[in-house]
Amino acid sequence: EGIDQDLLTFGLFGAVALVVSAIGIFSATLVEAEERTHEIGVRRALGASAARMGWSMVARALGVAFVGGLLGVLGAALIIPILSGPAQDAALFGGVRLTFSPLAALASLGTVVGASGVLGLVPAFRVGRLK
Repeated sequence: EGIDQDLLTFGLFGAVALVVSAIGIFSATLVEAEERTHEIGVRRALGASAARMGWSMVARALGVAFVGGLLGVLGAALIIPILSGPAQDAALFGGVRLTFSPLAALASLGTVVGASGVLGLVPAFRVGRLK
């Protein structure tokens, strides 16, 4: 047997959604860094190191990604049993019964947090270079 095309399609859409989420967090962090240049300048003038300011931006991106990813995982944990309940038509997903996989949920959460952390380094470096 081959790979179920419907499940492959859903998986690809999920992967794209994770990447788009990380890019959204990146752009929000970048905009925040640009809007806070005055505050960052004052903190730097008062002795905050470039590394400390940069890591605060990365930490903020990681926090937003973690909370958003956790809400997504909890939402999936609540919605999947409803979609695959006994009263639902099994043909909705090509006869495949959906189940919540804690391992897949953890992998999804790790992916979005990891990608957001890596992408959060760009605004962090910009903040670190501010005088």
